[in-house]
Amino acid sequence: MKILKITFFVLLICFVFHVSFNQAQSAITKKDIVAVWLFDDGSGSTLKDSSGNGNDGKLVEGPTWIDGKFGKALKFDSKKKHRVKVENSDSLNVTDQISILAWGFVSDKAGNRRFLQKSTPGSDNQYRLLR
Repeated sequence: MKILKITFFVLLICFVFHVSFNQAQSAITKKDIVAVWLFDDGSGSTLKDSSGNGNDGKLVEGPTWIDGKFGKALKFDSKKKHRVKVENSDSLNVTDQISILAWGFVSDKAGNRRFLQKSTPGSDNQYRLLR
């Protein structure tokens, strides 16, 4: 009887951990991804969207390609208004909850520094990520 109780307890613990960890994971499918800009193209005036949605960006006002932490990167000068412009597309008009991830190094911490902003002329911002 004691062995049966111990076996049941161990199986219960295994089941709880299995359910807990599986619930904490979520799958990201290709249809869920709006855009992926790796900033590692290394040359040219276009920033490639790796998601397959065609949300490529155009380098505006001359950000420069440099060696980054891993591969290549873009260096922006806010005083010169360096930026990447991505034309509006249906895939960027998100109407549900979103997650945005960015990794960057900010050397000039003064002012309003935007990593990402989505807006349309004459309207409020749809979403933005500030440093």
